Amino acid sequence: MHEAGIAQEIIRAALSAAPGREGLRILRVNVVVGSLSSVDPSSLRFAFEVLSAESEAMRGAELEIEETRPSCACKACGAGPFESVPFSCPACGSADMAVTGGDDLLIESIEVAD
Repeated sequence: MHEAGIAQEIIRAALSAAPGREGLRILRVNVVVGSLSSVDPSSLRFAFEVLSAESEAMRGAELEIEETRPSCACKACGAGPFESVPFSCPACGSADMAVTGGDDLLIESIEVAD
C-alpha cells in the first residue's frame, strides 16, 4: 500500500509549511489525485487518518481529495483534449496520444489555524 508513504509525505509537507511555529495546528490539507496516478483515494484517506493522529499538530486534520479525470491529446494532429483516453485519435486515427491530465498528485493547499 504505497498510499501510506504518500500520506506520510503529505503530512511532512504540511508540517513544514510553518516551521518553528509554536502550537501549530493543521486543519485541512487539500490534494488533487488523478485517476491515472495509481493512487486509491480511499486508501490514501485511511492512511492519512491513521498517520496524522501520531502528530499533535496534525491530529484531527481533514484530507480533502479532489479527483481528476483522464484527458489526452493527439501528438500527430494536435486534436484534443479528449476527456477519455482513446486508443487512437478520433480526428486522424493516429495512435500517438499524450496524456494531458488525470495523472496529477499534488498538494493544492494547506489550511492552518490562526
